[in-house]
Amino acid sequence: MKFTIKSDSGHGLCDSCRNATIAKMADESHIMRCSEFERFLKGKIIECNEYQPVGRLSDYEMEDKAWILEVKKGRILGFKPPEQSE
Repeated sequence: MKFTIKSDSGHGLCDSCRNATIAKMADESHIMRCSEFERFLKGKIIECNEYQPVGRLSDYEMEDKAWILEVKKGRILGFKPPEQSE
């Protein structure tokens, strides 16, 4: 999967990643921490295998929201929310 960096604030992919926490200081310097790597990062990140866009759901979140397809004797009966599944 390829991503294009649209922001030029100096953090690269981290600007739009849900794992990043970026704090801007009064002297215009920045502190950036990645919750996935559990450490502070320096420089502009251009490639990351743990990158997760802010507006996109994780695999776990998609599974949690997915509706179950109800089938009985080979016939599709419809969909039901996960909390109603047996």
